Amino acid sequence: DPRGYHLTNVALWATLSVLVCLLLRALELGRAIALGGALVFAVHPVLAPATAWIPGRNDSLLAIFVLGSWIAFLRNAERPSSWHKAAHFALFALALFTKESAIVLPFVCVAHVALSEPASCARLRRPRPLGGFALAWAAIAIGRVLAHASQMPAPAPGEILANLPLFVTGLGKLALPMHLSVFAVAEDVPVWPGIVSWLTLAIATFAVPGVRLRIVALGATTFVAFLIPVIALPGTLVLDQRLVLPACGAILVAAEIVRALELEAGVLAASVAAVAV
Repeated sequence: DPRGYHLTNVALWATLSVLVCLLLRALELGRAIALGGALVFAVHPVLAPATAWIPGRNDSLLAIFVLGSWIAFLRNAERPSSWHKAAHFALFALALFTKESAIVLPFVCVAHVALSEPASCARLRRPRPLGGFALAWAAIAIGRVLAHASQMPAPAPGEILANLPLFVTGLGKLALPMHLSVFAVAEDVPVWPGIVSWLTLAIATFAVPGVRLRIVALGATTFVAFLIPVIALPGTLVLDQRLVLPACGAILVAAEIVRALELEAGVLAASVAAVAV
């Protein structure tokens, strides 16, 4: 009887969608844009296997723990607290025990510190606090290896090269979801939607006034960082639920561009009203 599993997957996905909204709010994208981004994430057809397929729940669980840990990291940067630190490290450990690809989360956190506004993460930019986080991250990673060493065979160099186009095709799948297949290999996924998507986002980033480059860079870093473990997996099978965390980075970039467009539209409307008066 699959109903219990399906209900569990739906509950996990609903929880994850709320966390996506909270992350976008934490990055000052506005309530409406954060809600819109979370809704796009919740109903995106490429990510549906994470809910519809019973084994897809490991990617939902991974994303819940990763985003929860990231949000706790942000809360600690804004208001240092032992509870925030404990939540961050506990959720990072849960993510790492859920799936090894969580190992890239510390790199995303460091990128966030480097790309954030000077005032928001000023304390963490000093060597001592960030060094303490680095030691704790390393200890958790070592504990994960000692507790349960991965038995997965290493990918062949040819497999890694075959998976490299995922940096392009992954974004293409998310931005232009066409001809979707639950079980595809890298050669089955067209490259042109990815090229169009990367170029569109790049042009919009520099053409739309008010786009915060640091937020776009953070989103792009998040997308690429969480795709690296996917590319390093043995085999060339492309499972769409592995794009759950990269999708958060893509939505972050798109949400920032929408925020700038909304701001520009407001300025234009105010200017027209002033001229009319």
